[in-house]
Amino acid sequence: MIVKTYQELFGKPLTIRDIVDGYNEDTKTGKITAYGGKLVCNPPFQRAFIYEADAQKAVIHTVMEGFPLNVMYWAKCDNGTYELMDGQQRTVSICKFYNGEQVIDIQDKVTGKVRQNTIYDFDDDQKQQFLDYPVTVYICDGTETEKLNWFRVINIAGIKLTDQEMRNAVYSSAWVTDAKKYFSSVKGEGWASEGHTYNGHTYGDYVSADGGAHSEKETAVVRQKLLEIVLSWAADKYNRDNKLEKKDMKSIDDFMQINKSKPNALELWRYYEDVMEWVKAAFPTYRADMKKVEWGILYNKYHSNTPADADARVKSILAMKDDDGGAVVQNLKDVYEAVLSGDMNILHQRAFKKADMECKWNEQKHICPYCHGEFDLNQMQGDHIKPWSKGGLTVYSNLQMLCRPCNIKKSNYDAKYTPWASASYQNFDIDKWDKND
Repeated sequence: MIVKTYQELFGKPLTIRDIVDGYNEDTKTGKITAYGGKLVCNPPFQRAFIYEADAQKAVIHTVMEGFPLNVMYWAKCDNGTYELMDGQQRTVSICKFYNGEQVIDIQDKVTGKVRQNTIYDFDDDQKQQFLDYPVTVYICDGTETEKLNWFRVINIAGIKLTDQEMRNAVYSSAWVTDAKKYFSSVKGEGWASEGHTYNGHTYGDYVSADGGAHSEKETAVVRQKLLEIVLSWAADKYNRDNKLEKKDMKSIDDFMQINKSKPNALELWRYYEDVMEWVKAAFPTYRADMKKVEWGILYNKYHSNTPADADARVKSILAMKDDDGGAVVQNLKDVYEAVLSGDMNILHQRAFKKADMECKWNEQKHICPYCHGEFDLNQMQGDHIKPWSKGGLTVYSNLQMLCRPCNIKKSNYDAKYTPWASASYQNFDIDKWDKND
């Protein structure tokens, strides 16, 4: 691949005047062009524009102070146009300011007061200084593979690329571009979901993909976090549908490679839509912690066998209290899987505390309530009166100390005879228990 500076190729420096010429943002396609329409500022492999106001202002201040901006990279295309490989945030910030869409604080030389200025407030000298500012650009000429490899290793200035942004570059295609339309903007259907709002909540309220208050910082939707989440769910579904295990399982990268040739991402969108509509139907009561749940994974596992009273079961579990009146369940996201799977073991720790077991041992006067034998503490085990497998809680009121043989026998016991259901063990019939073995 050949890499040369703009000045080496054209015999003159590249200025801001050249870059802002013909600047245009197509609201229908989202395509951003500059440099007389010959520079595509947001090619398919690029991230969305994410500089916040302060960062944009910093770029303009750098220019007006005459300080150097970091080097930028363009990729030459076969038709004589260029794609911006690195420097999109700085380039678009400059163009937006030239368009009057941004202000900067400038101190008045006469009064000393700081005023907010757009480019329309500049005097002629300031405008000339801004437009004549030289920008250092390297132009890369090579194959698509060479350019993408170069894109990988460029020392990106400013906010670093996320893993998903890099994947978008590597698997750049019409399919990725269409997927970004749904999932890579706070205004996208995958986040805002106009027409799909339920109880005042959009799809974005069910996934943890923003940086807080729709911030455009590192974890924001526009940094491809939502897209990454949806792709991880879809890859999991692909693995399950194709019964792939261990080394054969497909990663997000593999899934993107498989789908790269598709003309659009409608299938991915419909899958996500199915997941979200299932969540809202199964669990109509919204809770803020629902954002922490991997809904796509749960959908892939359980959507075909969702209990009709799933929401009521969640409410019931959340209402459970321990011996001190505190909530039994601390991690809300586990409740949903416990309800969907029917496995209550997911909800809480199984082992009793050693201090509680010793206290109960003394309370029982060292006697096993089943065989009535007396045992040392190290000969006994903490047991759930109501079995763990049947939803018994790991709380003191559900604890009894059994000798090892009785605890083993109880664990394997036929459910038709339930000695643990009695409040008293004084008349426990050990012979009947043995006969039923």
